[in-house]
Amino acid sequence: ILHSISSQHIGRLCTVTMSAGDASYEDVRQLSESGTGYIFDVRNPEELKGGKIPNSINIPVSQFEAALRMDPESFQKTFHVEKPKPSEENIIMHCMMGKRGAQATAIAASLGYSHARNYPGAYREWAQKKGH
Repeated sequence: ILHSISSQHIGRLCTVTMSAGDASYEDVRQLSESGTGYIFDVRNPEELKGGKIPNSINIPVSQFEAALRMDPESFQKTFHVEKPKPSEENIIMHCMMGKRGAQATAIAASLGYSHARNYPGAYREWAQKKGH
């Protein structure tokens, strides 16, 4: 049966397995307003001076893998929020323009966070739509 599956289908299957897809502005807005789930801002702290998405948690992409590997108690002490479980359905990463958010999403997916999504519009789109 494996011989009848083309490499195109296998590639698509691997892509689906690695990422839950992208998050839209509306997805992020709803999560931000509800205060549930997780929005990880993977920009460097100095970039937050220009603004941030409400209820987002800043963990620079360079520290993201180490953060997700922390035990729950250390994560809580460091970031002042409960560490997400790999089964968490509402987990979105973003940066300023989309690239670092995609890197963080790939890191999360590789660590078992199968519902992790990138917000490709990133903070740039958020600020434009919110009028900042």
